[in-house]
Amino acid sequence: MSIHLRWTESGDRRYDVRLRDPSGRTYTRTFRTRRAAETFASDEQASRRRGAWLDPRRAEATLREVAAEWLDSNPAKRPSSRARDDSALRTHILPAVGDRPIGSLTPSDIQRCINDWSQRLGPRSVRRVYQTLAAVLNAAVLDDRIARSPCRGIRLPAVQPIDRPVITSKQLADLAKTLGPEFQTMAYLGAVLGLRWGECAGLRVGRIDFDRSTVTVAEQVTRGAGGRSIIGPPKSEAGRRTLAVPAALIEHLAQHLERRGLGLGGWCLSRA
Repeated sequence: MSIHLRWTESGDRRYDVRLRDPSGRTYTRTFRTRRAAETFASDEQASRRRGAWLDPRRAEATLREVAAEWLDSNPAKRPSSRARDDSALRTHILPAVGDRPIGSLTPSDIQRCINDWSQRLGPRSVRRVYQTLAAVLNAAVLDDRIARSPCRGIRLPAVQPIDRPVITSKQLADLAKTLGPEFQTMAYLGAVLGLRWGECAGLRVGRIDFDRSTVTVAEQVTRGAGGRSIIGPPKSEAGRRTLAVPAALIEHLAQHLERRGLGLGGWCLSRA
């Protein structure tokens, strides 16, 4: 380690700190005062003794670069999750801090982003965007680009609980009638069995056991890049389940399939 004084063309002093990383490569940092240079050099040496040293050059990568690596780092990421993260990055995160070096971001920077997004987005949307940003910064920590994430002590907008009214049997019948014979079955599946829209749309004929009066949820429809519909497995193992179906709904399903001329193939109920 060495500290060298030099003069700029305008006559200002600069102190260059030259150090070697563990592999023997030399790197330099420049400071306006000798005190700042000595503090940096001392901190670098202390970090090495603790085994906590990080190459400061790796923190110079921009958030945009780190985010691109993060998006491509998980081959198991679901298309719908990737599309959501990509949208959050392109629309909100990268315009705000995409060109900032990853090591320059502070909790204050992140809080300013949250405050700005809160002026334009609802609380739940702000939290989803923040989750994506926090995941990128956590990946930077795991990749030894930064020592800790700036997502610390961040105050997020409060989320109010959603009032979800319970519909009556008459309201359900009216809804099914309004949807028409093509889609009314999805209303009954959702209301009676508690299936989500994607699970209703992804239900295959072969997953209906008319002898045992059960339905197995093993596929669902999600949205991928550009809003494209994708059929895939449930998000978690708990999402794959077999449900008992009341006799009236089993009869309705049988009539629905008969009207459409479907056998026990791999067709979805929502297939046009």
